[in-house]
Amino acid sequence: MSEQPFTNAYTQPETANHNLYKTLLVVEDDQSIGETIIQVIDNETSYHATLATDARQALEIIQKIKPNGILLDYQLPYMNGIQFYDRLHAVEDYKDIPIILMSANLPYKEIQQRQMQTLKKPFELDELVEVIEHCLGE
Repeated sequence: MSEQPFTNAYTQPETANHNLYKTLLVVEDDQSIGETIIQVIDNETSYHATLATDARQALEIIQKIKPNGILLDYQLPYMNGIQFYDRLHAVEDYKDIPIILMSANLPYKEIQQRQMQTLKKPFELDELVEVIEHCLGE
């Protein structure tokens, strides 16, 4: 049986309407890192976090929900984080979504040109929470 990479990509909170939750989309191709980040966000912030493991999956999720923010890995399958950022910001409805780019090797020139928020890997989990609170107005 083949693996379904897009199955259950978005899980909506069951206890209340999605609109009552602030949603943070985590785009991270390493499943275990992504799940750890999701757990921290769900437990330590007021956001409900959703994981996408590649850029295509993230774009599908964004069309279903408009997240309040995106935590975006730089090195992804199909397109890198800068390409994803540019594609998303070319769409009027999505260009106001705050994005935090995370990577061990941040492309500083491209980041400065776009005035992007960043989080350098590896990072401590409390640093993740601080960056989310600072950049997304917690």
